[in-house]
Amino acid sequence: MTDVTLSKQAAPPREVAVGRNAGKPRAPGIYFGLPEDEYHRDPSLGSSNVRDLWYSPTDYWWGSHHNPNRQDDDDEGSDAKTRGKAMHRLVLEGEAAFDAEYARGPDHDRSMTPSEKGQATKKAKADAAAGGRTMIAAVDFDRIVIASAMISKNPHLATAFTGGLPEVSIFWVEEVEGMWVPCKARIDWLKPRGLGDLKSITTWRKIEFKRACRDAITNYRYDMQAAHYMRARRALPLLYENGCVSGDHDEDLLEQVARTSRFAFQFIFFQASRSPITHSVTITPAEANPIYMQAERDLDSSLLTYREHVERFGLDEPWLLLEKPQELAIEEMPPWYARK
Repeated sequence: MTDVTLSKQAAPPREVAVGRNAGKPRAPGIYFGLPEDEYHRDPSLGSSNVRDLWYSPTDYWWGSHHNPNRQDDDDEGSDAKTRGKAMHRLVLEGEAAFDAEYARGPDHDRSMTPSEKGQATKKAKADAAAGGRTMIAAVDFDRIVIASAMISKNPHLATAFTGGLPEVSIFWVEEVEGMWVPCKARIDWLKPRGLGDLKSITTWRKIEFKRACRDAITNYRYDMQAAHYMRARRALPLLYENGCVSGDHDEDLLEQVARTSRFAFQFIFFQASRSPITHSVTITPAEANPIYMQAERDLDSSLLTYREHVERFGLDEPWLLLEKPQELAIEEMPPWYARK
């Protein structure tokens, strides 16, 4: 397991590699109110980056800000991203913040023609934009409101997003075999004894939602995200002690977080298709939890991969897949190979 060298968290180490395309990583610290786009522009390794490194380091570099030819993916899945952001705004910041940013789209009567529906939607979007808001289709808007209510009315989840600090960005560094690696995490909800993360799942297969949540954790390696965020949480106390804190926040609550050494990670999933139901799972950082330990090992592997590729290729040139040609083996083929 990689040890976070906390003694050097007060200032950005000189040894951190800096690429000419992505710029310099943000100084280690705890940031409140940091705009989301500024967080994502920072070249420090976030949870999606370490997962990309685990899957394919070449794909990590290609999609990173180090690549000057990086494709802008803002339009990819834009509706889904908008729904996810809206759900976060409502659950984490409340109705006033939600209503200030989003507007409900028009209801479409069955008697309306496609042209009439399109005109109504176009007008609603224009009206929302004029007021500085984003329109969300009525069916999606209502689903978000209901899903939020289901979280607050669930006795097991009612306090999940209370008594905490919303959208806390933490930047820290880890030493990986002599190289300082800048890391970052943006925690949806930070409490003294927990970190909460709100996730939407779209399921098209007819499977139990509980099963769909576990499939998502497996397929997208959300367990690695949890381990990465818990490393950020372990770096927080010394960052706080050294005064590396920016932005408006509840000082007493942050001090309580910094003084609490035992905590766990909690996922709260909500279904973005069909019924707006919710489900939650927790991951406790302990050797007794094999899921956490596996995530830690794979996280270490990702950081080591980053170090090795930076040493070999730097940050400004493409990371290549350098493997010798291999003889294709039948053991590598799927079970149905050569069957009629």
